[in-house]
Amino acid sequence: TRPAEMPSPMKEVLSMLGAVVEVESEEEESLTAPINDELPAILQELADHAPEEFKEATLIAAMPMLGTLATGIRAKYRDGKLNSPSFIVDIEAPQATGKSFVDAEFELLMDPIIKQDEVEWQKEIEYSLAKKDGQEVDNPCAQIRIIEPNIGVSAFLERALYAKGKHLFTYAPEIETVQKNNKGGAWTQKNDLIRLAYDNKPWGQHRISKDSISGKVTLYYNMVMCGTPNKCRAFFADAESGLVSRVTPVILPDMVGAKMPQFKIWTKEEEEKVKRQCLCLMDEEGEVD
Repeated sequence: TRPAEMPSPMKEVLSMLGAVVEVESEEEESLTAPINDELPAILQELADHAPEEFKEATLIAAMPMLGTLATGIRAKYRDGKLNSPSFIVDIEAPQATGKSFVDAEFELLMDPIIKQDEVEWQKEIEYSLAKKDGQEVDNPCAQIRIIEPNIGVSAFLERALYAKGKHLFTYAPEIETVQKNNKGGAWTQKNDLIRLAYDNKPWGQHRISKDSISGKVTLYYNMVMCGTPNKCRAFFADAESGLVSRVTPVILPDMVGAKMPQFKIWTKEEEEKVKRQCLCLMDEEGEVD
């Protein structure tokens, strides 16, 4: 029979998130989903704007983004070790069934970092143009934190070095883009990087060509991927690689033939409120309970 009480690990996780946890009575046969005022403010706003069928996916897809914003905080796991807010999420659904909801969520939550990256990209472009013209200029070491899903390993290492311990982030609307990038040989295999980043392990490489870079970093990397069932199965084909157990999969409901659920439209005031909360997360540092 199904246990009447919520498992203690789940209670601890909800408690850490600031949720209100109520003890279930022995007569109750099932657990109820979170309701109003049980989630932290940003997550509650996201849940309130999502249709019922997409609430779970909306909240889980937000975790890598919020973890990237709150890159300065650390929390103790059950083994007593401090961990960073690192998440890898895979949204799986058939074609044309609503995976693109992540686009708007990315633009909303990652707005502060998107704007920071625009400034850093301008620095890098100016540096590249000056070098092309033969000018002697210092490398600005642009701290660009949102990286492409098809980025090469050397460029990945360079971004990680310049990020100086802050999380990098990738949003891959099509998991196939990452899969194709992994076919370029051992030096472009990023599966190992994703696996190591989940545990914040050190990683590096020695220069192997004039266009590569040498260095060693502790990996901080968050990622959201979306794909169809077939493409996701191809990406996670090696069940023993260790990557599967580090990814949080979310399967969207089958919407074939059904009316597409509607997300609630964000008002300007609601968007600005969430963006201010995201800015506050970027200022948080240290250990949290």
